[in-house]
Amino acid sequence: MDDTKTFADNAERYDAWYDRHADLFHAELAAIKALTPVFRKGLEIGVGTGRFAAALGIRHGIDPEPAMLAKAAARGIDTTVGMAENLPYDDASFDMLLMTTTICFLDDIGQAFREARRVLALQGQFVVAFIDKYSHLGERYQNRGKAGNPFYADANFVSTSEVVDYLKSAGFAVEESRQTLLPEDSPPYRHIPGYGNARSSL
Repeated sequence: MDDTKTFADNAERYDAWYDRHADLFHAELAAIKALTPVFRKGLEIGVGTGRFAAALGIRHGIDPEPAMLAKAAARGIDTTVGMAENLPYDDASFDMLLMTTTICFLDDIGQAFREARRVLALQGQFVVAFIDKYSHLGERYQNRGKAGNPFYADANFVSTSEVVDYLKSAGFAVEESRQTLLPEDSPPYRHIPGYGNARSSL
């Protein structure tokens, strides 16, 4: 999916979102932390401006947009320009992988997950955070939010069951899921086991 120009032209706006919505960012971060193992060498696929990678101690990040990577590099991330479907790393290079709100922009989720499986060490862990299309947030973006949001205008949201199928087809075993609840679900922002409300991490 050719979204890179949107992110190149709006890198500052994208990065500023995390400051304007710090409560939601920290809730999402807490959900991801709950699923993140101790690791030696981590990679965030679709690292963007590096907010999550920097907060989680992930030192490597890949993204197709150099303007986003410049901000990630300023946060101490070792950045690489590239695509999730064709990762420029050797087999079993990392013991932890993260994708955060990336799969809705991929051309081929199955291929991206197969590449993730290839570069992940045998006992490594892959954490996927995404907007479930059937969640409150997913429905909001699909029904009325995409037109006013340049980042999600061309996004293709998928359901948790679809993501699970993609993961299993790529050779992963799904061990746990968590969801970040929006204020209308149960204020304030918080995360609980399961999925179906706002954002699911697998």
